[in-house]
Amino acid sequence: MLDRDFKRLLENYNFSHQNYKNEFNSIIWKKINDEKKFNLVDLDKIKNFRNNGLSRGFDNDYLKINNLEHKKNFLNYLNKLEIKFNDIKKILPEKNIGNNPTAINYDGIYLDSKSKDFLNKYSLINKYIFKKQEIYSCSEIGGGYGELARMIIKTKKIKYIMIDLPETNLISSYYLKSYFPDKKFVLSIDLPKGELTKNLYHENDIFIICPWDKLGDFKVDIFLNFHSFMEMNIKTRKKYFNLIHSKIEANGFFLTENRYCQLVKLEKNLLKDYEYDNKWKKIIYKQSQELKRMGIILTQRISSNSNEIILMKKQIEKDSKEFEVPNNLPVVLILIYRFFKNLFKKNE
Repeated sequence: MLDRDFKRLLENYNFSHQNYKNEFNSIIWKKINDEKKFNLVDLDKIKNFRNNGLSRGFDNDYLKINNLEHKKNFLNYLNKLEIKFNDIKKILPEKNIGNNPTAINYDGIYLDSKSKDFLNKYSLINKYIFKKQEIYSCSEIGGGYGELARMIIKTKKIKYIMIDLPETNLISSYYLKSYFPDKKFVLSIDLPKGELTKNLYHENDIFIICPWDKLGDFKVDIFLNFHSFMEMNIKTRKKYFNLIHSKIEANGFFLTENRYCQLVKLEKNLLKDYEYDNKWKKIIYKQSQELKRMGIILTQRISSNSNEIILMKKQIEKDSKEFEVPNNLPVVLILIYRFFKNLFKKNE
């Protein structure tokens, strides 16, 4: 990436940071991003974001100092699913953008500890969405450094909207711009009065914006969220569901994977309480095989009311019992217990 291209990304970060809406910044991410000192970021640090801690929180491979058996583990995973490597090779990254120190080059492809997880997500989307109907647009809320976006953009002719905090947007814009230099990008700094207008949307390809930026007069075919709704307070989560309900296309899809229960300050963020209205058809609900504390939900928008969401939430409630904190135990006591537990661990 040229210095002038990075300068634009940095200008966008500074612009977004000056207009920060703290209501969208969870206590978890505020702490993580404060420690990263983004005000001191330069091009060299961004080039090495996967080995210097800038991606901590959504990509912790740099902490795994020794190379793991990525090739063996990934090929065993493919064999188990009866998938040939050459059949999915085009989906996988051919560059080590961010310089992940544990990545292994196998047949021109870089494999790391997250390769299987991203392929799982892509395969799920491909099987239940892309193979079912024509898709022209996707919005990912909390998309990390952009690997799932890269996979989808590379294999589909699609408009892609990334919605995340300024710190993450700086990283994902660098990552995606490195892969797709000829695509037309729109950043928060490009939005007139903070709105992604219909004209901007139709004239460009990739949009990397903040949670407080507005979507204009257009609809989106797919909304995705992995592992970030669970980190939000309930008020912020509700705002995102309002966004999805107002901007989802007729027959559009919403895919999410989040914990059954997560404590956020003094709130219990529960998967069973997510703010789905009744105009959804359940395509999939299942417990994650890799992370038992997570539930995976894929729904499709319908025009009339249905009881499918009510029935699905009853099943989620049953599945979540072993992961929820007791109802009769105040959250504050649990937080105090965790505080001293972590304190003792540090002193051991």
